Amino acid sequence: MTLSRDYDEAGNTRNTITLREPTAREQRQFAPTSDKASPAQLGALEEKMLANLADGLPPDFLGNLALRDYQRLEVAFSFFTD
Repeated sequence: MTLSRDYDEAGNTRNTITLREPTAREQRQFAPTSDKASPAQLGALEEKMLANLADGLPPDFLGNLALRDYQRLEVAFSFFTD
């Protein structure tokens, strides 16, 4: 997916992110371990999973994306779960 602007990642400029489809094991790996997980815990798990699927980017990189770019990643991920 094309980002709304260029971002710096470890000295490299990026303007695209490619997500690969997760495996069933990865889906379980990043699933909440409790029904009482807080929104912050759920967000951190989602960020880690998306980073794992997104060209191996660090979660901090995704956390620093503009909200519209992060939401585009969420939409792209949703196509894998339809």
